[in-house]
Amino acid sequence: MEFGEASLPEQQQLLREALVREEFELYVQPIVALDGRADWRMDEVLIRLRQEEKALVPPGEFLPVFEQLQMLPQLDSWVLRHVVQRHLYGKAGRTFSLNVSGQTLEHAPFVRLFGQIIDASGVPAKSVFFEIEEGDIVARGEAAQRFADGVHAVGGRYRH
Repeated sequence: MEFGEASLPEQQQLLREALVREEFELYVQPIVALDGRADWRMDEVLIRLRQEEKALVPPGEFLPVFEQLQMLPQLDSWVLRHVVQRHLYGKAGRTFSLNVSGQTLEHAPFVRLFGQIIDASGVPAKSVFFEIEEGDIVARGEAAQRFADGVHAVGGRYRH
């Protein structure tokens, strides 16, 4: 069944199963310094949902369903774990930028998970850079400040 053709309840079930079955793909897009500095390297992490037929579903189709289900913290946690495990572990000097949802800003266990993953992996916390949308900061100011303080305490970085 194609994700876009499924009913909302079917989409919800597909997404729950996709998290369990590891049916997401992560891609990185280089962010290049405009001043040409060669010592600066950062990649933005992009996510796609892999369908049975190996087609990739863009985030604009599945993120609204995750949001409606209040499951964005679970997806953001999945992304964080996989970025550290697959892309950062044992690769010094790389930095990855991850977008975090407004729901995740309000989900205190996410910052604890970040600290646990960093401690267990030995990956430098500064190699994970969280991006927070300005609208989420305005709408969730206190939660955004707690998130930023928690990430900073672990050694991570963020920007809006």
